[in-house]
Amino acid sequence: MKKKEEGKLIIIASHLLDNLEKYAARIFLFKEGKLIDVNAIVDGFSESTLTTVRVKNMPEPVQSAFQSRYPAIQVQTLVNGMTLLTLEQKDTATLSELTTYLADCQLHEFSFGKVTLNDLYAMYYHEVV
Repeated sequence: MKKKEEGKLIIIASHLLDNLEKYAARIFLFKEGKLIDVNAIVDGFSESTLTTVRVKNMPEPVQSAFQSRYPAIQVQTLVNGMTLLTLEQKDTATLSELTTYLADCQLHEFSFGKVTLNDLYAMYYHEVV
């Protein structure tokens, strides 16, 4: 961290995604010989805004019913079984309503936050870390 404070550029290549997310100022993924900024994959990834609900193992029928009820919310299921419910902006009233809806559907394994680097990896590479 001392070199960073001195204004030095530090480049780290790593598969330890949690460390990257914790320490890196900017993160790029490498695919087919090209580097891509993670913010180009998920708009605003580097910002820490509460716009995503991460639901573990959301059944397809519940997902379909959810999409009918909340058409403005983007729904994406990753290869690791995590379903991301993404709001366009931080909205505590909608987040509260979603919590109630998920609980009513007997889904109790969910969290609020932003898309994680592990989620982004699964999106971009279609693989589980």
